[in-house]
Amino acid sequence: MVRMPLYSDTMGILTFKVMNMVAITYLSEMTSQLAAVACIPQIWAIPFLLWLRFIDTTSVSKWTVWAVMTIFLGNPYGKYPSYRLST
Repeated sequence: MVRMPLYSDTMGILTFKVMNMVAITYLSEMTSQLAAVACIPQIWAIPFLLWLRFIDTTSVSKWTVWAVMTIFLGNPYGKYPSYRLST
């Protein structure tokens, strides 16, 4: 029996991560600037963190919060869930 992961990634987030990883890999191959491309996840997070800091998420539509968090968690270098098998 498989337990749920410690944190839950949805299929949309995992799909978005894969697409972003492929795009960043292609970009780094085309530009040969690995260090500059490695800065993308940090730059990626800034607008989402600012949005979370300054917007009252209780007054915004839940679908808007879901969309913003899905794109934010679609960071190509994020962690993947770890599943544990129960014995």
